[in-house]
Amino acid sequence: MPDPTDQRRVLRFGVFEVDVRSGELRKQGVRLRLQGRPFELLAALLDRPGELVTREELRRRLWPAETFVDFDHGLNNAVNRIREALGDRAGSPRFIETLPRRGYRFIAPVEDLPSAPAPSSDARPRPARRRGAGLWAAAALLVVAGASAALLLNGALGPSAPVATGTPDSPAYQAYLKGRYHQRKPDPASWRQARQFFEDAVRLDAAFARGHAALAATLNQLGASGVMPPGEALPQAHAAAERALALDPRLAEALLALGTAKLRMDWDWPGAERAYREAIASEPDLSSAHHNYALLLAARGRWDESLAAIARARDLNPLDVAVHADAGRVLYLARRYDEAIAQLTSTLEFEPRHPAALKLLSDAYLRKGMRREAAGVFARWLEAVGVREDERSVAARLLAEGGTPRLARRNLTNPAGKRLDAFGVPMKVALSHAAIGHRDRALDWLERAYGQKDPRLIFLNVDPDFDPLRGEARFQRLLRHVGLS
Repeated sequence: MPDPTDQRRVLRFGVFEVDVRSGELRKQGVRLRLQGRPFELLAALLDRPGELVTREELRRRLWPAETFVDFDHGLNNAVNRIREALGDRAGSPRFIETLPRRGYRFIAPVEDLPSAPAPSSDARPRPARRRGAGLWAAAALLVVAGASAALLLNGALGPSAPVATGTPDSPAYQAYLKGRYHQRKPDPASWRQARQFFEDAVRLDAAFARGHAALAATLNQLGASGVMPPGEALPQAHAAAERALALDPRLAEALLALGTAKLRMDWDWPGAERAYREAIASEPDLSSAHHNYALLLAARGRWDESLAAIARARDLNPLDVAVHADAGRVLYLARRYDEAIAQLTSTLEFEPRHPAALKLLSDAYLRKGMRREAAGVFARWLEAVGVREDERSVAARLLAEGGTPRLARRNLTNPAGKRLDAFGVPMKVALSHAAIGHRDRALDWLERAYGQKDPRLIFLNVDPDFDPLRGEARFQRLLRHVGLS
């Protein structure tokens, strides 16, 4: 059993946290299934990071009073369970190194968390439920909830290894850790807090490269969600990423944040691709770098490269639901609908309430003409983003009866009174008009979405929803404006 003196400890390594008291392993606030002896073994290794923990020590600690006739099998199975949960590999370990016939060593940096409140023990992060939320509120929530998965575009989920300057006890580093805690939460209010902590960190230590990189990533988050005006957030993100790279030119998180800012601020596709490729070269095993790059490639219609990149991201981090959902996104955008349905169905077996996977699966069913299946999944998506039950049932019925055009006509009545100039809403209005053949109106609203720098414009050239508009001169002009032609 874990040492009683450790019972109140919460430890962090990379994107993972271990709460020894509650017996929980969490990844970015999401509780993972690791219990019993595998968890106890992980706690034992974390108790002595960087040191060899022998097989005999583990036998005494984990099986102290039992006659265990197959200790080797039990120990090996526990190690394999841990590696599966962490996405680690025996041949190229990032966390647990095997010393043959001797034991194991935890090789990643381990940090004691500051006294921030523990994340919720709920097994899955959910968008905040809003009483009385209607379909237009759901549209706005999708912009926020999908910002990291659907829209590339944060680079905020890289490792949190110790920084090059300062020490774990320094005020700057403590501010950085608190910022990382809030940065990983799914709600924009927490991202605001993260920004404040990262700003404190770099004010206290101007040479803190990871602090500048984390600040850049958070500013990208805030801009992509519309919590900050993109025209304000993105230049600041670009500048913070540049400062980080001036201090550490090979810092992968900074390169990711720079690529995102370049793409979203100036639609600079070559600059963004260079930054993502440099991030991969700097840290080949960083899943988020391959993930971001895969979506950029998909937006350019480079399907084989995109699918290879998303497969690499999935191999490196098999427990990241966003990667699985975006594997389905790439297949959907490539018009490989049967494969997309299979991938997204598999994703939802892993995480049944994942908003992006639900919406994409509903869309893929619609492309196959399977309206009733689409309506059932659409209702699940609306529930996941907090829409009232009465609104859900009406929307699902309309979708089942008349497909997207029938639902789009109702959406355009704006029953919830959503402000039409709110961030993300012009794109929703444009899609509704496109679905019912109002090309000029759809283009009017797309131009408004362009003025907002809506992240979904990244996929303007490949998203099937825009197919009715492709022959229009105004649409081709928009493609040129966002660097896609």
